[in-house]
Amino acid sequence: MNLTNVPEPLRLEAHLVSADFFSVLGVPAPIGRTLALGEDREEGPAVVVISDRLAKALGPAHGVVGRRITLNASPATVIGVMPRDFHFPSSGTDVWSPLSMSARNRGSREGRWLRVIGRLRPGISAREAAAEMDVVASRLAAAWPVPDAGWEISKDCLAAAAPGSFARYSRDLRRNVRCMVAGATTERCAGGLRTTR
Repeated sequence: MNLTNVPEPLRLEAHLVSADFFSVLGVPAPIGRTLALGEDREEGPAVVVISDRLAKALGPAHGVVGRRITLNASPATVIGVMPRDFHFPSSGTDVWSPLSMSARNRGSREGRWLRVIGRLRPGISAREAAAEMDVVASRLAAAWPVPDAGWEISKDCLAAAAPGSFARYSRDLRRNVRCMVAGATTERCAGGLRTTR
């Protein structure tokens, strides 16, 4: 993603995320706020949450909330700045934009580009969640045999899948959540899925 309304344009790593992305991870914005429910709908506002690193590049971090920036020729308002050591899903992440999917995209059975993150329900082990997701996968394959045939679900503990991406937060997540499951699918479900062939 390109940031262009600055003296020297910057190439940034950005990720599209759902409104509950930060609350699922349990990481609030120390400056401003994270995405609110509904801001990820198709006609939602053009808002972004940025990294502390990008906020410092734009000027004093406390002054950046409310600022309009231009990303890939589209204006967006900065609503929050994440903690200095938070860069999930990768160490280069500087921008989180709302995932605003059209009805057509939401209904597509062909998309395999989303990553899904979920918390384990208290008392449920990662092994139990994986077994439940295997059942979900078999039901999806039975319900949609053409687009889902030959695909399987890959389950990962988030702390292992993204080491260092959220530094001190991973310790708290392991203690409080035990395990998070990451993956990709266009299907809504209780766990996290990554479909692979």
